[in-house]
Amino acid sequence: RLDPENSVAARGLSQLERSSVSSPEREEPEQVTTRSFTCPQCGGKMAFDAAGQYLLCTYCGYEQRLLAALRGDGHVDEQDFTLALATAKGHTRPEKTQAFQCQGCRASFILAPGVLSLECPYCGSAHVVQRPDRELIPPEAILPFAVEQPEAKWYFLQWLKEEKLVEEALITTPHGLYLPVWTFDVGGSLAWNGLLIQADRQGGRRSSQSGEYFLDEDDLLVPASHTLPADLLEIMETFETVELEPYASSFLADWPAEIYEIAVSDASLAARQQTLEKHRSSVQSQLRPNPLSGERIHDLRISSRNIAIYAYKLVLLPVWVARYRYEEQHYRVVINGRTGEVRGQQPLNWFRKLLKGIF
Repeated sequence: RLDPENSVAARGLSQLERSSVSSPEREEPEQVTTRSFTCPQCGGKMAFDAAGQYLLCTYCGYEQRLLAALRGDGHVDEQDFTLALATAKGHTRPEKTQAFQCQGCRASFILAPGVLSLECPYCGSAHVVQRPDRELIPPEAILPFAVEQPEAKWYFLQWLKEEKLVEEALITTPHGLYLPVWTFDVGGSLAWNGLLIQADRQGGRRSSQSGEYFLDEDDLLVPASHTLPADLLEIMETFETVELEPYASSFLADWPAEIYEIAVSDASLAARQQTLEKHRSSVQSQLRPNPLSGERIHDLRISSRNIAIYAYKLVLLPVWVARYRYEEQHYRVVINGRTGEVRGQQPLNWFRKLLKGIF
């Protein structure tokens, strides 16, 4: 009761309940479900207080009665990650909803009911909607569009002007879509060990050192499709997940939503790697000895074996996608559909062109 996210305890209780019922027939395992709560004030995780009567935000301290949390209209459910991996849900790939696949760039989209055709936001191709049956994990949350198309085009032109490309580039009109992204709540620690060398007159003393660096990541974003190239995925860092709203199909009335192509089990591996890389420098700076003392650490090794993923959810983020042509080459630009921030591919400058020609 004090820790509703503890999936190990939930499974153990379920096993105890089943074992207390004597039956000559073998019973099918019951599906264990858990529910986590999100703070309506800051979006952090809510946990029970010691008496089990209130929910307290572990980030901002916001207090809420359990009944109010259960009735909350703005609640965004997060799925228990351990339970998902033990079922097919954690490994399901898109395969029953009206869908469209671009025959040019192979991107797949969910369309609102009644929409019969679509111009692909990525490559501009026009295709008729196909209707295969597809089984999809529905999104838990969505960030609605706040930037309209004229504003998106203005942000696009401003970015081109800053990059000194506006005079020569041929541009397209931005197209809006929802981008599928997995979010993960990650905790645990990074185990480290190394060799501490202390300088002295005999040449230095050596001793083994080890310890743990504790971490906590809320709503770590991992792309759920391969459509955007790696140099444009930085756009995800410009979104604030505290503004997420519970998903409703009505949000797709005017916008296509790309279908996720990466299973949550695969995305979780990327989340672990992101967490390791993000906190590696923090571990190194924390262990940096005083240079005046002559101490230094060699052979520092950092292990991610104690990193734990507690919860996940599938969310849709709003983006505008545009393209421009410069010196006969095509480049792609993405615009944050909430703030207007831009990330785009750029032509090689003369120095990089020279290096490319040499190699």
